[in-house]
Amino acid sequence: EWSPQGSGISVKAEFTQQLHRLWTNRKERMSLSELFDEYVRLDPRKDWIRDYREVTQMVASAAEKAAVSDEVLARIWSRMKNGIANAGQGVISEAVYQENMEGLRDLTLRILEKPDKATFDEVCDEFKEWKNAGRIQWVPWLLTRRAFAAAQPESLSTIVKVSDLRDLRNKLVDHYGMESSGTDDWFDLSREIRDFMLGKGVDDSDAAYFNTFPWYVLRNSPDQQDNAVNEPRSEYLAM
Repeated sequence: EWSPQGSGISVKAEFTQQLHRLWTNRKERMSLSELFDEYVRLDPRKDWIRDYREVTQMVASAAEKAAVSDEVLARIWSRMKNGIANAGQGVISEAVYQENMEGLRDLTLRILEKPDKATFDEVCDEFKEWKNAGRIQWVPWLLTRRAFAAAQPESLSTIVKVSDLRDLRNKLVDHYGMESSGTDDWFDLSREIRDFMLGKGVDDSDAAYFNTFPWYVLRNSPDQQDNAVNEPRSEYLAM
């Protein structure tokens, strides 16, 4: 939304709503490819773009070497902000991370070897076993999606929260004519949205911009970019 903080211009309170309405209407008249071009031109999240490039390059190098260093492992699993997404409440404690480093390293190698939906299900099943054995308190769904997004930037964006993807899909349906399959699967939703954006002429030659752009569409304002995934605790404990 438009805001005095984002624009740097102070206006009287009675005009704020009108300016926000004008901002929103202008955005909604733009095509997706035009909105993407604006996103690249304004470059509102330079630090995030830099961090995204860094972490995906680190992970690609680890995949090529078939070896996961402590630095890469920590970047994927223990940092709240790692260049892909801010894990918010979904981050595991340092104690749990330290106790399970080697297990996480093995799972990471499996992810890097084949970062597809079948491997995702296998990794989550392993985490369920860890939970049943008392090694972890919950299945880290968000961190796992974040790991896959780092390993597969060619097909997965930086949105690792299913409800955010649903909101994005609804916005694309309402404003850009997307036809929805109705799926709630994270992999399928990600692919569906990606394919639609490509079909609308959004350029995917730079993965850092393409995979952070969905947040720009979702928030629809340069000053409202936030890739945190602060899901209620019940959403990642109950599954």
